Amino acid sequence: MQKGNAEKIFKELTARRCAPRREGELAQKIVSELNDLNLEVKTDGAGEKIGGTTDNLIIETDTRAPKDTLLVAHIDAVKSKKTEPIRSDGFIKNRAEGALGADDLVGVSVILALLRASGGHLPSDLGIIFTVAEEIGLLGASLLPGEYVKRYDHAIVMDGEAPAGTIFYEEPAAGFFAFTLTKRNGGEEMTARQKMLLRRIRHYWEKNDLCVVSHLISGPLPVWEFFQEEILIVGIRGEEISRINSLWQRRIKELQRHFGIKRSDFVSRVLHFCSGYNFESIPPWLSSLKSSLQSTGLDVEFQKSSHISEANKMSQFGLESVNLGMGYSHGHTSREKLDISSLKALEKALYFYTKGSE
Repeated sequence: MQKGNAEKIFKELTARRCAPRREGELAQKIVSELNDLNLEVKTDGAGEKIGGTTDNLIIETDTRAPKDTLLVAHIDAVKSKKTEPIRSDGFIKNRAEGALGADDLVGVSVILALLRASGGHLPSDLGIIFTVAEEIGLLGASLLPGEYVKRYDHAIVMDGEAPAGTIFYEEPAAGFFAFTLTKRNGGEEMTARQKMLLRRIRHYWEKNDLCVVSHLISGPLPVWEFFQEEILIVGIRGEEISRINSLWQRRIKELQRHFGIKRSDFVSRVLHFCSGYNFESIPPWLSSLKSSLQSTGLDVEFQKSSHISEANKMSQFGLESVNLGMGYSHGHTSREKLDISSLKALEKALYFYTKGSE
């Protein structure tokens, strides 16, 4: 195989702005790269719906051909404004202060390296999606066009914070909700006191383990009719999707009792649900993926995850899905690092896997 050079691509991508809903600069870089390989990129309008600067990016060739594998990675990242990727003790680290952005620029880099290595050849049964706003509640993935995603048999999400060779085959059900305080006396903006209270609410939920994740973002979220300047996005997990909404309602009641707020003081809304996923047996495509990983010297380990990834969302669309460990650790922190040997192995493994599908 030709070298796609995922390491070089990764370092190039870290220089681009790509905060959640502000991925436009990075998206332009990716589209330019794909166009140079004579690949067409489609978009889906998700950016406008979430108040962002770009849409989900969709790449496929023959739209009429039967579909098999969908590769997924998200282009938003939590990283420092300035990144200086350096090699150190077999890892890529950030010499500047702050996070490197390996979550999930490494997944994007490996997929782009695959396309470079194949000279832009994309098998007709293979599709690629680069999503937006994953870091604030899988918002981009939740708005993907179902008629596109459902044509595929299975999805490989390349986003796991784990050693390369790890395959996450199970995640719990989850729901994502938006919460904010109502503006006082018909005012156009939230008061400073309200903004402080919103931060206290977030701290209360996290401290008491009442949510999986929470994100305080600047509005708006037009598709959900949230136009307040500050919105709290909350993720809650459970054993069954049917119970998630009732869990959320209990959290709301606990919140009202603790802070003494009335129902008229806040607005909450369901954003989307994830059904959870697991495998009782290993299907042929997953056996093939395992063999491709092992052929590059990686130790394959199947694990359950308590986190919520885009594999969960792909599963809800009806696709068998897994999330791959990408060889990075300490995500979102100044200690974040990416294993170089893992990066090279993943590049080869993905190439072998997709060549086998032709």
